[in-house]
Amino acid sequence: MEDELARMFYVKGRVILKILMKMGAGKEDAEDILQDTVLKAFTYIDSIPEEQMTAWLYRVAVNSYYTLHTKNKRNMTFDAQQFTECLAGEEKVEQHILRNEHREEILGILNSLKETHRTLLVMKYGMDLTYREISELLFLSEHQVRTYMYRARNQFKERWELSHEYDGER
Repeated sequence: MEDELARMFYVKGRVILKILMKMGAGKEDAEDILQDTVLKAFTYIDSIPEEQMTAWLYRVAVNSYYTLHTKNKRNMTFDAQQFTECLAGEEKVEQHILRNEHREEILGILNSLKETHRTLLVMKYGMDLTYREISELLFLSEHQVRTYMYRARNQFKERWELSHEYDGER
């Protein structure tokens, strides 16, 4: 029983770690969040139904990430090391800045979506998970995942087009 539990935490933990990093968490932050999540799982293991453990782990980890992300947004500072590395590398500063602006624009639109839609898009396109894998992680039917994914893509597309209408890029 203990071996099964340890293996389950290991396998699910690796997936959750990837999800957190795709959502924007740094490696250290993702590992800290995962460690806290597993500790909480052991604390509440008797009250979590076995068939809901994966979804519970995922939800606790993602909520912890959002809490950390909100705190970090308030404390954002200029990253001189990253800027220096950019200057020293082969990449031109303008390309680096444009790529970061594009990434920030995408993240801004993603963050404006409903949490469910944002999560689905990150899992599908950021992590390349299949509809079946997403349905297992979120305890939804594959049909529900496909339906929500369709809505998420449309919502993202609408917001993307709206943001570019004002830029004259349309």
